[in-house]
Amino acid sequence: MEQNLIYIADDEAEIRELISHYLMKSGYDVRVFATGDQMYSRFLTEPADLIILDIMMPGTDGFTLCQRIRAASDVPIIIISARGDEFDRIAGINIGSDDYLCKPFSLGELVARVNRLMSRASRRNRLAESVDCLTYDDITVNPQTRTIKINDRAGDLTLMEYDFLVYLIQHSERAVSRTDLLREIWNSQGDTQTRAIDDLVKRLRKKLAEHASRVEIQTIRGYGFILTGKPNYVEH
Repeated sequence: MEQNLIYIADDEAEIRELISHYLMKSGYDVRVFATGDQMYSRFLTEPADLIILDIMMPGTDGFTLCQRIRAASDVPIIIISARGDEFDRIAGINIGSDDYLCKPFSLGELVARVNRLMSRASRRNRLAESVDCLTYDDITVNPQTRTIKINDRAGDLTLMEYDFLVYLIQHSERAVSRTDLLREIWNSQGDTQTRAIDDLVKRLRKKLAEHASRVEIQTIRGYGFILTGKPNYVEH
């Protein structure tokens, strides 16, 4: 069976090698890079299945590289950094990373998060293979191209916004808890991710309003969120 390919960009050789060792023991194919620019250059010609990216490195910083990669690819990205304040963690999530780990961290936890992100990517691919079109009221999702139309206009959503909205559409018959969203979308729990959910919902509500959508994301106090609009249906 073909191994998933993971790129690690970190200027600390010891950290690169430790992470690489643990991931290879878990069955992954791993490539390491001393700078993000080296990793990005390789990614353009040989895309990876997941990227682990430090923030502070010689050359282009991790935040900027994350944005560049996300503009062209939905590859899962985990940011690792010694910068652990809440602002940096939320910024990392909001620019498109799928997870954020503060140094020092447990290598076992990192592997577990890699496994969860790979599982999520596999579910996303299965959805693309099984469904041609997913619709909820005036929102239409094409899982194969991972694009969204809102009121017949292209919706400019980040990958995280896309995953969040699709998850709500798939479960539109009920309210979705924050716990479920943290597990399924962010693969973790904590105050930072909770803040990231709130920021994401604000952005999505603004984009829905800009497209004059009838769909609304309602907050269920103390629990989570639910979509309001016409029931969803699937076109094959």
